[in-house]
Amino acid sequence: HLTDEITVKEGGGGGFVVEEQYSIDNALKKFILHASPTVEKHAISGNKKISSNTIELGQSLFSFDLKEIQGGVVGSAGTGSMTWESSIAMALFFSENPDLLRGHVIELGSGVGLGGILTQVACQFAAKKNATSSHNGKRSPLSSITLTDYNPDVLEQCIKNIQRAKLEKNSENDVYTNISSLNWYDFFPKDLHPHKKCTNSKPTHNYDTVIASDCAYLREHIKPLAETISQLLGCAKENQLHLFGPYNRAVLHELITELRRERGMLVTVQEIKLERYRLKSGSHEVDLRESREIFTKQADSLFEENACEYASFNTAHFLHIAATRRRKDQEDREREIAAKSAMSAID
Repeated sequence: HLTDEITVKEGGGGGFVVEEQYSIDNALKKFILHASPTVEKHAISGNKKISSNTIELGQSLFSFDLKEIQGGVVGSAGTGSMTWESSIAMALFFSENPDLLRGHVIELGSGVGLGGILTQVACQFAAKKNATSSHNGKRSPLSSITLTDYNPDVLEQCIKNIQRAKLEKNSENDVYTNISSLNWYDFFPKDLHPHKKCTNSKPTHNYDTVIASDCAYLREHIKPLAETISQLLGCAKENQLHLFGPYNRAVLHELITELRRERGMLVTVQEIKLERYRLKSGSHEVDLRESREIFTKQADSLFEENACEYASFNTAHFLHIAATRRRKDQEDREREIAAKSAMSAID
């Protein structure tokens, strides 16, 4: 019951790919951040012939174990009990754009922590890589990241997974990682949702960057989510939202409309494609009970001598929704365009 998958962002992912190994019986997963691989189809690598449908993994940079909550979405923990691919899409996006993950960051709907952990790690490796290549010594603009959720069981598991990933602040990691309870309905007028319980979880300050992945499922949550985003970003024009989810999720389009029309935000939408490879059984199996050091040691060198055959390949599509406050010049320009359109209609 051990499955191994490789995920690559189409067109590159900041030079990184994510390997996911999971044991269904134990609700246990291992995630490994690799240097970018190469994919060979009926090709020859060096003097060695590579069989068809083969992927060669690059160097292993970081790995961590992550425990899901048994019972899955049908249990009391709901959708936050499991990991979702949008978290990987978010991490690979920020590995290409580490400067966008800046200042004090808050993640909404963190679940068991995959998105926050993987994004922080990928972003920091990308920043170090860019600093090394440019020789400018520039550090990651990320100061802190706060992972949030509402379900107490999910938060408890998230804390354990953060500890497994060893993201504590030290000389190598100058980013504070926090975990906090957050109820979107605390940001929304209570008289509009009197049946929803408020918990006074509302932060007392704004954040520079708000991120989220696969956090919008139900239509009734869209307005509270939009209001939460709006209040967390505050009035600063440079503060940004980056939200990721499946491209065919209908409520995401409702969220876009809510942010644009009701919150007056400037919203852009980008499609992200992930290439996903499921490795053949026995191609690259690792016992999930083995320690992190064993895993890293096995992957320290390039996998050219141990190329992995994959059994299937597909492309997954996601949306990246970015939003900021409109600047005054943008607002003036939009009013001018609307006025001209109105005059044209009258003429």
